[in-house]
Amino acid sequence: AKMFFAILVAFAVSARATGANCPCPCGALQESIKTKFAASTCVSDSLSKSIWPTTPRFDGKREKVKLELQTWDSQHLSTMIFSIFARDVLNYDVEFVCTSSGNNGPARIENGVSDAIIEYWWGNYAGQNKKYVGQVLPVLDMGDLGYTGQSGVYQMSNTSEIFDRDLNITNLRYKNLVIDLAFDWHVLLVKEVIDLYANANDTDIISDLTEIYRFTPEHCNEWRADGVGNNCVDIKAEIQTYDQGYLHQTIVNLGLNATVSYWGLSGLQTYISRKNSRQELLLFKYFVPEAFMAANAAYVKRMDLPTTTSQCASNNTNALSGYGSVNCDFPKTELKKLSTRRIVTNDRQNAYYGYSNLIRELVISSNDINTLLAEFLSASSPSAFDIACNWIQNNTDSWEDWIEEIQCPEGKTLLEDGTCSLDQGSSSDSGKDNTIYFYIVLGIIPPLALAFYCVIKNRGVDFAEILVSMLTESTKVLMFMLLQIIDYATDAMAFVAVLRNSELRNYIYPYWVFICLGGLTSMVEVIVGCITLYSLLFKKKSRLNTVVGTGLSHLKGELLALEKGGVISFENQAELDYTLEKARNGIIYCFAGILNALVEVLPFCIMNMLILIELNEVNLIILISLLVNCVALGAVTYRFKELESYVEINSTLLKMTLKCLVSKEDNEKKSTTELRERNTLNLQRQGTSSLMRSRLSGLNYTNSKLLREIKSKDSAHTLRAMSPKISSSKIRNMSPSRSGVKVTSPSMGSCRAPVPTSPRRPNRKAPPPALTASVLEMQNSKNNRTSLNHLGSSESAGPKRD
Repeated sequence: AKMFFAILVAFAVSARATGANCPCPCGALQESIKTKFAASTCVSDSLSKSIWPTTPRFDGKREKVKLELQTWDSQHLSTMIFSIFARDVLNYDVEFVCTSSGNNGPARIENGVSDAIIEYWWGNYAGQNKKYVGQVLPVLDMGDLGYTGQSGVYQMSNTSEIFDRDLNITNLRYKNLVIDLAFDWHVLLVKEVIDLYANANDTDIISDLTEIYRFTPEHCNEWRADGVGNNCVDIKAEIQTYDQGYLHQTIVNLGLNATVSYWGLSGLQTYISRKNSRQELLLFKYFVPEAFMAANAAYVKRMDLPTTTSQCASNNTNALSGYGSVNCDFPKTELKKLSTRRIVTNDRQNAYYGYSNLIRELVISSNDINTLLAEFLSASSPSAFDIACNWIQNNTDSWEDWIEEIQCPEGKTLLEDGTCSLDQGSSSDSGKDNTIYFYIVLGIIPPLALAFYCVIKNRGVDFAEILVSMLTESTKVLMFMLLQIIDYATDAMAFVAVLRNSELRNYIYPYWVFICLGGLTSMVEVIVGCITLYSLLFKKKSRLNTVVGTGLSHLKGELLALEKGGVISFENQAELDYTLEKARNGIIYCFAGILNALVEVLPFCIMNMLILIELNEVNLIILISLLVNCVALGAVTYRFKELESYVEINSTLLKMTLKCLVSKEDNEKKSTTELRERNTLNLQRQGTSSLMRSRLSGLNYTNSKLLREIKSKDSAHTLRAMSPKISSSKIRNMSPSRSGVKVTSPSMGSCRAPVPTSPRRPNRKAPPPALTASVLEMQNSKNNRTSLNHLGSSESAGPKRD
């Protein structure tokens, strides 16, 4: 079983969300940025001290932070700015993970491939955001970065002039209309415009470039570089995972005569530059902010697609096949900062507090990012690290609030290197030896144990047995309460897991209903359990116990054989009070537990099983919740047995009390006859050995207890035959001078006071006077001394001699 569970856990861990095959191999540009960052320092100690004089330099304690380094300039610049502060000011160990885009970025963070993404294009990955990002999900949205991004379809700014020069339309009025619409998407429905774009020969332009992906709708022919047979415009694009599927759906739904080919960022930039130098028509997809677009802003112009609406943009299926309902322009996208939940904290003493505060406060305005991009373009040998560092050193007003001034904790002082150190004035207290408390506690334990033993010895064996039973019952109640708390906690964790998984949205409503109902029933069960514990440990004798004690006081010294097995002793009034109190509270507690199992445990067990069947992966939280549910359901069967036992104890004692309080003299003979018949039947059902051991909760009377109540040799001999598990030494140690045991029927006990027995040791030849007729008959039968088969077999057969 342990091996099977270990295999399930291993499979669950291995079946986590996968995302893209990243970290990806770093490109040349990414490698150069990593090398430059590792070899250089930007924020000096003097600059740091001038801005934050009380901030310890080693706040980060060299904890590792993994940041994604993607493939475009604005992301490089913003990531470098964050990295410089994290390393040079807060002293974190910054590591870069190379990726191609933000696609599957939340999945990478959830898997621990990376810790954070600076400049995440939120609007492009709505489905992934719902699955991974949220207040109760593994990835946190740390707020807007400050500037926005937007993709679009662009043309050369001289498109109108080229239309006027080369467009083959004889109708001048119609031609002028087309020229006026040169930057509107409707021109892609005009055959003459399509021919002008499609027939261009780009063979020499793409000769050294590599196409990485292509989309061709059904109404278009495959694009050829030489222009032969082309019937659609080919829109050049960067990478297919940027705004995945958006442009394809727009082409299909608007019926545009266009195909799309992808060449990578550097390939697309080369293609655009070559076409621009030849003053030829060009349609391409790109995004801003980006250094290349900033450098060529005078040469390109955005095409007007249908106006963006939130509904249109939210319908993006990310399907590269063009399946979806998007038919509008690219939306403006808030650029976000994402972080793993694992290292975000509000605890100032946590090593990641500085990181958490920095990523929350990091804001770069549109003007600032445009300034950075302009500097990047104007540099002779542009480096993202150098541009970011130069901006940091010259724009302190823009970022001085990003780092919170951290005061050293009480008892520590700020040293010259910026670290917090122990205050000399408090060092004397730190060296105080606290081991003396351990030895004090260790020395108190033996006297307490001795005192406890003396108290038990002084109070007698009956008190000890009641104490043991009380501790056993209390422990059992505590274990049930603990199991219920663990079960509800795992169910709540499973509910959170369901909220995090978009594939399980159909289960959110039923989970919510049963988590509320389960919370109420769990609270009721815990409250009833606490009341039960209080009653077992501290509550004094109740009025009902007084009535029962009064009604059954004449049965002192007798035993009550129960139909379901076990006995109740009337030897000690305290035992009787405890048994009745335990049974009464046990009924209520068992009902509460069974109700909770029906309302919470069983529904969650069923839902967890359905989820594990539906999912393509094993969810560890759901699996643990299911296992705990199964354990809790297994405990319910024990609750039913306990409930049956408690009901029998309670009802039997109350019936006997009522009968004895209202019985008359003319019923005594009938009661005695019924007592013998019922007692014989009970002993035959359960086996006489049940007089020596309890099979049900609440009947914890040990063999030694009964052995002390069997007072004669004949009784002891009979006992040996009845229960071979009793050792001979215990039987020899019985006291023969005390009165014999009496066994009373659970439903029709005699209400007459018991006849006092002689303290003289009974004659071997005569049966003990206190035994019932059934046991008496067995003792006087020589052939049945070692068998229980004939116990109570003939009520009419009397003893052979008195």
